[in-house]
Amino acid sequence: MRWLFHLLIVTLIPKELAERRAWAIGVLLCGVITITASAADTRALEAIFKANFKSAYEARQCGRNIARLLGLATDRDVDLSDTHVLKIKGAGFFETSGFYTRTAPDERAMLGYFHFVLINNGRVFDFDLHEPLVLDLERYVRLQFSPPENPVKIYGVLYDAREQLNAWTVTRFEVADFQRSSSPRATWTKSLGDLVDLDRVFSRRRVR
Repeated sequence: MRWLFHLLIVTLIPKELAERRAWAIGVLLCGVITITASAADTRALEAIFKANFKSAYEARQCGRNIARLLGLATDRDVDLSDTHVLKIKGAGFFETSGFYTRTAPDERAMLGYFHFVLINNGRVFDFDLHEPLVLDLERYVRLQFSPPENPVKIYGVLYDAREQLNAWTVTRFEVADFQRSSSPRATWTKSLGDLVDLDRVFSRRRVR
């Protein structure tokens, strides 16, 4: 029996450990491949966005602009699995105001009652920015939805973006539903203050 016990130790246990090690390596490689593929698709989408920033833009048609970008990305087989459409809706007297727009960088401009952007792997694509920047959500909020110096007086009214943005709402839509339906179904709606850390947003300087 002792020789049988010794044989089990020598053969079965190392084999089990080897299988576990191979499984762990496989999981790790799968994660690396997934991350690399996601990064590659984000770069491809960014290249399409920048190349078509002028030609694909239609003033005051943010939803159509996003749909056009999605169409271009789909034609080029870009993986959009980690991509969503966000509808950002302002609140208060100034509604959905932008402060780094095509027409008025560093000044307030009305974007509309709401504004559509695309988000891919946490990075925002907005055709109404003054230039084709692709930023993470916090840096985007700081640049597009707040003045360079906050608070600021607009028409004699003190506008404090830190307070205003907390009441804004963000609604998310799935890409496929947004592309095929004129009335896409929302997957969730949150306040902007719940979606991003506004204290951290306003602790940073704007990227422009």
